[in-house]
Amino acid sequence: MKQSDSISKLATAMCTAQSQMGAAVKDSINTFFHKDGRGGQYADLQSVVKAIKEPFAENHLSYIQMPYHTNDGVGVTTRLMHNSGEWLESEFVLPLVKRDPQAAGAAITYARRYALQAIAGIPNADDDAESAMVRQITTPAYTPEQKDEFLGLIANGDGFGIKKFGKSVDQSVMDALFNSFKGGTITATKQKVRDIVQEANANIKVTVAALQEALAESQFSIIDEIYSEMTETETEFVNAALSEVELLQIRNMKEVS
Repeated sequence: MKQSDSISKLATAMCTAQSQMGAAVKDSINTFFHKDGRGGQYADLQSVVKAIKEPFAENHLSYIQMPYHTNDGVGVTTRLMHNSGEWLESEFVLPLVKRDPQAAGAAITYARRYALQAIAGIPNADDDAESAMVRQITTPAYTPEQKDEFLGLIANGDGFGIKKFGKSVDQSVMDALFNSFKGGTITATKQKVRDIVQEANANIKVTVAALQEALAESQFSIIDEIYSEMTETETEFVNAALSEVELLQIRNMKEVS
């Protein structure tokens, strides 16, 4: 096993991705050992790729698999990568009984399937329903009320409300709420929420600067006007950004007035 100097961002991304993944569905049949053609079911390479494709894309993960050979057989090097530049790499080699292109190709495909499934950390499932159950088990729960509140805050562009909501719930709930959106929209929704919150943070900085300027000039009427235009939630975050001395000065000015 090889890796980049740090894999902290990759590990965080994999944690989220694995909460979104189902299992690899066993939808292929191995008839090699069965003369009657029945055989046993297994998850082929396509099923493994299908299980990881969207969660990997949503969390900025990718992989490459490179075949190689040794004196003993053939195998693949699988590298798991994150857009931060972090990576994790493993090798998987299989012995060759027959030394011909067909045998080598089959062994490489076999190695790709097992190596990719192992590095992604996904199990097998008998069908799509069981695969869906795996996703449900690994995804943290949130209440319908939390989902409705979160959607309403996004729809209204309420950055202060989103900040307050995020502080009131566990990170696992926030992750589950984002993961509840349809595939392909998770990244876009996260960016939309990020933009809304960034706008709220910018407003806090502007408001704090205006209050500090009014304090320096002892302009209580301006301070009173600023506070009157803020919502209760916005006031909480603005006060949290002010120092204790500044808050004390504002309270004293209110008492004097």
